[in-house]
Order: sequence, then C-alpha cells, then structure tokens
Amino acid sequence: MTNYEIVQFDPSDLTPEQIAALSPLTENKYRCCLKGVHPDGVTETVPCIIAALHQGSPIGLALASYVPILRFAELHSIHVKESDDFQEIGKHLLAKLDEVLKQTGCLVITFNYFTDTPETEALETLFASANWKPPKTFSIHCHFLAEAFSPEWLENAPQLPDDFEIFPWTDLLPKERERLLFHQAQGVIPLEISPFNKREKLIEPLNSLGLRHRDEVVGWMVTHRINPDRIQYSSLYIHREFQRRAIAIRLLSESIMLQKEAQIPLAELEVNVQRVDVTWINFVKRRLIPFANKVFYTKQTWRHLKETV
Repeated sequence: MTNYEIVQFDPSDLTPEQIAALSPLTENKYRCCLKGVHPDGVTETVPCIIAALHQGSPIGLALASYVPILRFAELHSIHVKESDDFQEIGKHLLAKLDEVLKQTGCLVITFNYFTDTPETEALETLFASANWKPPKTFSIHCHFLAEAFSPEWLENAPQLPDDFEIFPWTDLLPKERERLLFHQAQGVIPLEISPFNKREKLIEPLNSLGLRHRDEVVGWMVTHRINPDRIQYSSLYIHREFQRRAIAIRLLSESIMLQKEAQIPLAELEVNVQRVDVTWINFVKRRLIPFANKVFYTKQTWRHLKETV
C-alpha cells in the first residue's frame, strides 16, 4: 500500500470517534495512551501517538511515552491493520517516531515484546530493518502450581543478618513511601519494578513483603492477586549493595510460603534480567525454571537517537 500518510496526534485533540477508530490497533492495556495516560500510571511523561491513515481511516498505530527527566522513551505497541503491510507501514511509523522524539531531546527508545507470540518474527524483522539494536532477553516469566512447588531451598533459605527485617508491605510507613518515591523520581528505582504505579491499590496483602536494613527500606517482594486462584509475583527488588548476599532468596521464600499456607493454587513470577544481579538470574535458571509448568521470555530492543543523523 502506498496511498497513506503518517501523522502525529496530540491526545488532547483526539475526539471520542477518533479514539474509537484507533483503539482496535493496540492492546486494551495501552488504549489509555490515546487519552494521554501512561499504562503504568507514571506521571511527568509525554505521550507519543503516531498513526498511519488511509483516506482518513487509521491502518497503523505506534504508541510511546517519553520521560523527560530521563531523556528516555518507551514504545508500548506498534500494529498495522493488514499483516502484509506491516513491514512497510511499520518502518514509516518508527521513522516518524524517531523524528518526534528527537525534537523532545530524547536519547534512547526501547521496546519490550514477548517471544511466544505469532507476531514475534515480524517484529524482529521490522526493528532490524529500522536499525534498532539486536534484541536481548529482558525478563523471564514462570508459571507455577503452588502445591507442587517444593524445592529443597524453599524451606532452607538462608537466615537474614540481624540488621535486616522482613515486614508486611501493608506496614510500609508514609515517610518510607515518600522516600522511595523520591528515589524513583531520581531514577534510582527502575520504573519497571516500582510498586508505586496504577496497580498499587491492587497489591496483594497476603504475601507482599518489604525489607528493611537499619530502618531503611532496601527491597520488596510485591505481589498482585490477578485472579482469585492466582498470585502474580510482580516486583522483586533488592538494593544493588545487597544483591550478592542471598537476601532475595529469603524474601522470595517467605512470600511463597505465605501463599502455600493460604492454599492459593497458582503463581506467576517475572524476573527482569537487566535489573538484577547475575547470581539471582542463575538462581532462577537453576532453582525456579525446573519447577515451573510454563516458561516464556520477554526481549528488549532499543535505538540510540543521538547516534542518528
């Protein structure tokens, strides 16, 4: 197809009719971008809406968010109505996105995608042709049956040193939350594993745990009840200073035991391999994946805009 145009939309200018026409070209969780809202509820972001129009009707859509304080953007989704046109129209959508983001001062844009979908091969071909970096594994996703999950390490996890304390996440103090939000705003805490997003009110109190070191919060295992019978282990974080001390194992094991005691049958775990120490990644591969009933991966590709002409 050649008779189409690539345009940028401002969410404040989109009519309800336009939003309705664009919505089928992205996943439900990203449709909030069409109204200027970040999918994870992150504030201080600039939405980027790039569409391909044929005779005024949308046939392709790319949605991204730019974080000015970090000079970083995340591409949430890219979709073309007809799969035969995906490579051509997709490349033009990415080129327009490049142009828009350069004007904001953005230095890098990333895109994360699952590797077990029918679209994976087409996505990788598109990003390679648009000179994005070769993808790397970003996260590992494991599904478990709680009753059957009984590795030896679960009940023999190392004890914490005396100056560490595990506490229910519901006991997080207001001053601690404020301090963590400050660290998040400074980029110390990655947005991907922050508990403070639009799902914060949905955090599962049963087995969401925090970790203190000498009265300072240095980690957490935050979970969400995504179904009555399923708990998602959404965010495991340990401050870099303590990542090599097997503390994460203790935090995870206590959270898992609380789920098993409550007889919640299903569990999911996501591990961001780019944000944790290699020893923890090795633990997941050796001690978790062999006990999972399903495993799949997320990859990330990216583009340094400052390197382009």
